[in-house]
Amino acid sequence: ERMDGVSVGVDLCTVPDLITTLRRARDTGYDFITAPLAHPRYQRGFNTGIERTEPWTRSDMLLNSYQWSGIMGKTSPWIDLDSEDPKIRTNSVKAFKQEMAWASHLSLPSILLPPVSDKNSCLAQTINQLLTSGSFISMFLPVPLINPKFLAQPSTFHGSSSPHKDDDPWQWWNDVRTLTEFSPNLFPALDINIPLDCDPSLIPNEKIINKWLGEPVRCLIFSGSSFQQNKKGHLVLPLPKLIQNFVLTLMRRKNLQILIRPNTSSFLTSKAAVSSPYIDYLRWCYKRVPKLSEQEQYEGPYLDYLQAPLQPLMDNLESHTYETFEKDPVKYRNYEEAVFNALTERRAGLWHSANPNLPKQNPDQVVLMVVGAGRGPLVQASINAGVRCYGSDEECRKYLKVYALDKNPNAVVTLLNRKRAVWQDQVTVINQDMRYWNPPETADILVSELLGSFGDNELSPECLDGAMKFLSPGGISIPADYTSFLAPLSSSKLWNEVKTFGDKKHFETPYVVKFSNIDQLDEAKECFKFTHPKQWATEPEENEGNTRYRKISWRVQESSVLHGFAGFFESVLYKSLRDGSEDTISINPKTFSDGMISWFPLYFPLRNPVYLEKGSEVTGEFWRCTGGNKVWYEW
Repeated sequence: ERMDGVSVGVDLCTVPDLITTLRRARDTGYDFITAPLAHPRYQRGFNTGIERTEPWTRSDMLLNSYQWSGIMGKTSPWIDLDSEDPKIRTNSVKAFKQEMAWASHLSLPSILLPPVSDKNSCLAQTINQLLTSGSFISMFLPVPLINPKFLAQPSTFHGSSSPHKDDDPWQWWNDVRTLTEFSPNLFPALDINIPLDCDPSLIPNEKIINKWLGEPVRCLIFSGSSFQQNKKGHLVLPLPKLIQNFVLTLMRRKNLQILIRPNTSSFLTSKAAVSSPYIDYLRWCYKRVPKLSEQEQYEGPYLDYLQAPLQPLMDNLESHTYETFEKDPVKYRNYEEAVFNALTERRAGLWHSANPNLPKQNPDQVVLMVVGAGRGPLVQASINAGVRCYGSDEECRKYLKVYALDKNPNAVVTLLNRKRAVWQDQVTVINQDMRYWNPPETADILVSELLGSFGDNELSPECLDGAMKFLSPGGISIPADYTSFLAPLSSSKLWNEVKTFGDKKHFETPYVVKFSNIDQLDEAKECFKFTHPKQWATEPEENEGNTRYRKISWRVQESSVLHGFAGFFESVLYKSLRDGSEDTISINPKTFSDGMISWFPLYFPLRNPVYLEKGSEVTGEFWRCTGGNKVWYEW
């Protein structure tokens, strides 16, 4: 039984017979093995003046290319790139480069590097030389989840929520990846070595675990000594609940390699092809990974995938784009509820009570305009609301008059077909740009879905400013307002995705992303707000048009690296005049509309990542700029 997206390897100190070991490992359920690139005790001396004639490692002809692909190379354990002894350091550098060159010659898919420690400068410098010379091997840097010093001497740990910077394994990893310029080919291999008698105070807290969720962890290492037998005789790994959930989360992300360091290598001599008990346990864990919901299956291909925001004002959307958004089970339900509440309160006379100076009108007769109607889902949602409000389809047709306006001539074809087949004379279809259309009458309710991932990034303010002339005195807009939110973000993966473009322009571009491999460093805070119809704003510059400026501060709970900012929005569709209750939609994590799939967050990258000390304050400044026929952000 395979674990989709998860491969398991066995980490061996020595491999006397490579062919047999690889075959036996696969017979017992492992997908790959680690094998030393040279004999662990063969310490080559490069500065002795003695020339050796024997080969320093085995022949590449021992296996074919396919067989070599089942091996993760492993550097010699005696290599110490940061030794204080210059001879040892120099010799280690030469041996390390020799082994890496051999791994490249064999086209090995990955290599397990020397473990990280609190002294890593030479290690990082040597790795960086190899990475910048064109090496494409995936390099896994072993990083302990808990500092081995604390495991050996728990009394040296002072019981704080996180270790001091020099004793923090995440800091060691961060030093190396920073000095290697956040290379996309360098990954932490997180060593989950938690002894059975581990002091509970040493277990990382949730904030530290979340920090690792923002790192490109693609390899986990488990020691056989951490396993124990349960009452039924099965091997189990008694990890704390928080660590268990962390492992299951990484399994769920796919593209994960797990290394087992068994207590013995007995499977090498066993004649029967018996499944490894470690593999059996991991398969049991994999079965506990929650199944993907329908929404998660839909979102799966978009995880951490950079997309340019839609520009519906400039481009005509295609049919499949409309189809995707129309599958949203929440958005149109909430819009329908907002229209229903607006119609109900108008019929009850609450609109006139709120605006007694307006001329009295028949509260039953309503003109509703859907601007940016697309293929008509909001039109249908508004009609559904009307039927609920007026009590029947016949009464709704009598009192609710609907205009469906869109500039896309291809979408208008669909609207006209729906008008002929379903809506008939109740709906008038208009093929015009809302900013320039002159309506034959004004609307009581203006409905639109022009919101982007950041609320205003698809130019909803500019579009609706032009459409406000459609509204009757006292008329309303649905949505009534929308507010963008920002949060500091750590994600090597997203930052590297932007880096691959190789130019400054892409670091000055926000992207639509379904976040996965990220750590949000603090709660999202309010940024820009727009209200329709416009009201006098408390901030003077907001009364000058649609330009905005905000200065926002956050507090970081754990040391981390800032790679950019996450953008979200909340929108009030309609606010009740009776009791102040609100019909809303939101992608802000704190108030998220469960089940909504129409919007993913926005990622604002930083050109240069910024290291953040624990407890430090992060201050960001953001501008929404307008000029001529352009709107853009600066940060």
